[in-house]
Amino acid sequence: MFKISVVIPVYNVKEYLEESVQSVLMQTYRNFEVILVDDGSKDGSEKLCDELAVRNPEKILVIHQENKGPLPARMAGINKASGDVVLFLDGDDTYRFDALEKVIDAFNKYKCDLVTFTTGLSEKFRCISIENSMEAEKVYSLEDKKILYTKLIKGQIPNGVCFKAIKRECIIPEYFNKEQRLMHGEDLLMSAYFLTECESTVYINEGLYYYRARESSAIHTFNINRKESIKTVHIELSKCIDKWNVPELKPLHNARKVKGWVETLLLLLKNKKTLQKNEFKNQLKSMAEDSYFREAYEKMDFSLISKVYKFVAFCLYRRIYFALNLISVLKK
Repeated sequence: MFKISVVIPVYNVKEYLEESVQSVLMQTYRNFEVILVDDGSKDGSEKLCDELAVRNPEKILVIHQENKGPLPARMAGINKASGDVVLFLDGDDTYRFDALEKVIDAFNKYKCDLVTFTTGLSEKFRCISIENSMEAEKVYSLEDKKILYTKLIKGQIPNGVCFKAIKRECIIPEYFNKEQRLMHGEDLLMSAYFLTECESTVYINEGLYYYRARESSAIHTFNINRKESIKTVHIELSKCIDKWNVPELKPLHNARKVKGWVETLLLLLKNKKTLQKNEFKNQLKSMAEDSYFREAYEKMDFSLISKVYKFVAFCLYRRIYFALNLISVLKK
């Protein structure tokens, strides 16, 4: 009988944390542990973690650490996990009542290393439905790896590790411990590592995860460290592509790089008013001049980019700053 370790990174989510943990404690499948990793919270989440553990000592383990970001927090939880299968839940999201049972049913039925699933629509809060282009119930074996790698690079498989359950034996700590303080894109990198190590993967078309849409979350805000995080993630992803020995994915990967760069640029434009004038100009110029972006733009597969993103990328590449400033007005 599989034991599940649910790893929950916690950073300033006191308002939502108890509901998140309760969604695990109320699961129909009972052989599990919850590992709360307090990643340097300052809003009282750190105290709530301890309170929840006192109330449920047989199920909840708490780790406190200084703020390092979601990937090191998850790895801290993995290193303490005793389960056969590891799942990841963000501290402001919840599971469907039978999520763990459905996951274990899939592991038993398909004898696989990795189970992916999708999101559901919660009645309690606004959430996002995420599609997955994998064929439901199909076991993707070693012979199908290229299919999965291509889907991942094209963005046809959700990046989020929260929509994946993996056998703990397939998680290679050496992959993750070298990455520090990634502010964006760590899920994509973890997913690439998971697919690299897992010999068989299956997708079940079940909305098991309720993803809370919050405008204040990291994916909706601009941070000056975001650019460096994106670059680090994609440099490591390039190494994965080399290891996969699928060189034809490189133009697609370059398009993925440009897409991420444009998304960061759009956040910069959206948050223009929150930055000092010189800071905004310096950020805009540095994004245009960065060799990471320019080389990816010159070698990318343009078919993977929408018309709007092509236009924004073109303006940035050609340093047409007045057009980008006009976009910032329209974004406002």
